[in-house]
Amino acid sequence: VLSAMGRRTLKTMFNIPMAITSIQDAITRLKNIKVGQEFSLLLPGLRTFLKTLDIDSQSLIELEQQAYYVINEYSDKETKDNLDSARNRVIAYLEQIMTDSPADDRLLTILDTTIFFWRPFWNVRPTGVAASKKNICQG
Repeated sequence: VLSAMGRRTLKTMFNIPMAITSIQDAITRLKNIKVGQEFSLLLPGLRTFLKTLDIDSQSLIELEQQAYYVINEYSDKETKDNLDSARNRVIAYLEQIMTDSPADDRLLTILDTTIFFWRPFWNVRPTGVAASKKNICQG
């Protein structure tokens, strides 16, 4: 676990901006990570960004599980392989979040319902009281 001072030092050392602006931005940054310290530095910013999207706590826990990797103190290659695997799991998880967003599904349902509601009114001329009021307003 990195302290605040350690994060600032790593930020300066790796020149990584802390604020993530989108899920696609996070995926791009993850693809460019080569060192475990960069990965550890990026995760808190990713969690913070996901919280701004109102991601539930269960999803944040799942992110942590996907991001976990074992550091093998005897083999740098094994550690790098574990890091690459964790990085790819997190990227896949973020891509899943982008495609399976329940907010998007709700929005599409609302838009579809709205279109079906208004469609009969688009091509129908006003009749009765509505026609009279239209004529009064125009005349």
